Amino acid sequence: MSRLLGMLDHIAVMKTHGNPKGGKRGKKKRPSAAQLHSRSALADTSYGWSELTEEERLTWDVDGKEQRTHSQGRVRRLSGQKYYMKINNARAFIGLPRLRLPPALPRLRPNPVGALSIVKVHGEIKILLSVPSAPAEHTKVLASPPQNPGRRFCADFRYLGLLPPPKGGVCDITKLYVKKYGNPPPGSRVFIQTRQHLDGHQDHPKQTNAIVPGTWKRRRATGARG
Repeated sequence: MSRLLGMLDHIAVMKTHGNPKGGKRGKKKRPSAAQLHSRSALADTSYGWSELTEEERLTWDVDGKEQRTHSQGRVRRLSGQKYYMKINNARAFIGLPRLRLPPALPRLRPNPVGALSIVKVHGEIKILLSVPSAPAEHTKVLASPPQNPGRRFCADFRYLGLLPPPKGGVCDITKLYVKKYGNPPPGSRVFIQTRQHLDGHQDHPKQTNAIVPGTWKRRRATGARG
């Protein structure tokens, strides 16, 4: 009996060491700066709902019933609180103040941001977006880490910042991209998404991509910064 109990104790110890809690080697993955920013915006917006007057909350309730959201293949109406959270969380994320009352439904024009081009100018990489006409005042730019040039689809996008003002029909997003990911290696493919924002409402992301000048060399995978 003592021998059996000893074997069971040994198995229990092995299981404990073989399945550490909190991820690899028992360490929890630290949230990225973007995740912390998103959580902070969500917490701030959630607190704001409690600060509204009852009349203001009822106004959100009425307008929320006119909104539709798709969930598990079904179309559902939004509650006033969920509509408030949707609008103000989107605003808080890009640094805009909360709205106490729901905004008028905006008419977002089609996103005019065009093709991405990556060129070398005096030996330095420039990451440029064609912008033939002005987009919404607040247009978000999202990007993928540098990808294999054979990649034709990407779902890994992270927020870089707001689209800078165009000059001569072009927006230079080099600084935004390099701050997040560093200089993309020669021959890699970069995916960019832009998304117009107006009064908390957003259109669908518009995607474009381009290959960095130079010859692709196979590299070991590295984690993206941020």
